[in-house]
Amino acid sequence: MTCDLACAAGVAVRAAPGTGIGALLALRCCLAVVSPVFAGTRMATLADVLGDGDLSVLGRSVLRIVAQTALLAGYDLGGLLRTAATSRHTLLITVGTFPASAALLRLDTRHRPASWAC
Repeated sequence: MTCDLACAAGVAVRAAPGTGIGALLALRCCLAVVSPVFAGTRMATLADVLGDGDLSVLGRSVLRIVAQTALLAGYDLGGLLRTAATSRHTLLITVGTFPASAALLRLDTRHRPASWAC
């Protein structure tokens, strides 16, 4: 949830009028730092939920298929949206998707204790 909310804040600043090129690039770099943290947390939680063995392999494969399908659909939807909206409006729509994702994670994920195994 924290990663999604941090991304929402970063994109909101990017959508603000008058944001300079240097700030846009710096914010993009900050968002790129958050993404691997989210991915690592997701994979660690998946391993915790599914355990070791065949179920874990199947779960990672399904997650990868869903993620890549969503990526392709997002590119298609983003391209269509870009023809109908300005860049700023597209960024504002993106700002709304991050809190929605955080809410889904909050409502649909059971609390688990942190695992510190390395």
